[in-house]
Amino acid sequence: MINSDIFYPYIVLNDQIDLHLKNINEEVYFTNNILNFYNKENKLINLKATVKIKNIEIVLPENYKENIYEYLEVILVIKSIKSLTRKFIPFELNNETFNLSVSLNKLDWRDDVNISSILVLKKDIPEISGYASKKGSQLGFSKSYKILFDEPEEKEPGSGQGMNIQWISFKSSEIPWLNKHYYKDIYAIDFSKGANKLPLVYLNKDMNSHLKALLNIETTKQSQKNLVRDLMFSTISSTIFIQLITSSLIDFRNQCQKYDDKIQGIENAWEDIHGWQRKILENYAPKLSPDSRKKDALENLKENLYEDKNPIPNIMNTILNIAQNSSEVSIHEIFTKNAEQLTKK
Repeated sequence: MINSDIFYPYIVLNDQIDLHLKNINEEVYFTNNILNFYNKENKLINLKATVKIKNIEIVLPENYKENIYEYLEVILVIKSIKSLTRKFIPFELNNETFNLSVSLNKLDWRDDVNISSILVLKKDIPEISGYASKKGSQLGFSKSYKILFDEPEEKEPGSGQGMNIQWISFKSSEIPWLNKHYYKDIYAIDFSKGANKLPLVYLNKDMNSHLKALLNIETTKQSQKNLVRDLMFSTISSTIFIQLITSSLIDFRNQCQKYDDKIQGIENAWEDIHGWQRKILENYAPKLSPDSRKKDALENLKENLYEDKNPIPNIMNTILNIAQNSSEVSIHEIFTKNAEQLTKK
């Protein structure tokens, strides 16, 4: 099957790579692809990885299928958000099965370590329509395994459930970037609250009292006041969404520019951005790559941001449209209800 995605315009594997990961120390097992190692005294974990790939030849042009493994290799990818160590290890081929043994030391890793495998092009080949030609092009992916090297932290109640909104005086010394020039504004956003926490949204408690009362209405009964309140909130949330997703795209793109190697560059750049930025790009990748298959959208987006000489302006053309359709009730619906209410006879 030829993948016609605009960001991934070449054939990739139809099926997921079949990766099996086993801990050689029999007393510790993977359960649902997760292995708890934080409560073990052993310092080393010894893993055996095997990979089988169906119809691997489809990713190469006809003239290259006689010597498949001269042009293709499978890589084991080991990475963690909190660990500086990252590994990209080629598999060895033995009778159509790829094998690899690797040891991980507790002292080298922190938090959750994710392990997966990818099929890549080993060398450049001449360009042929519909096929990858550049060394390092990713042609297939496996499921992921996770090893927990640290005990998972308990999540705070309500964490990760949306933006945190705080009423504060914009004249306050707590927010010096607002109190001099922007103290009359209605809302603002604070990006300084931590790598994995969504930025904080401020509402100005010194705003006009009528406006403040309108924004504080909590009833859901349909009325003109509620419709205007919803219109205000949709405008605020859309503006904030545009800031968040633009920041995420630009930061990932900037991190990509630090690396010459494509595969490692994309992987490293992804780990280098904030956790909330990764989550936003994961959630909205299908909308940012609307012509991609949903399961490929995120990888296509990453690759496009790494490769394209001018990707941000192209994607920026659609961010406003994505924002209009990203809330539970679309902006089109909110605007229409307000217009109908105001023009009733």
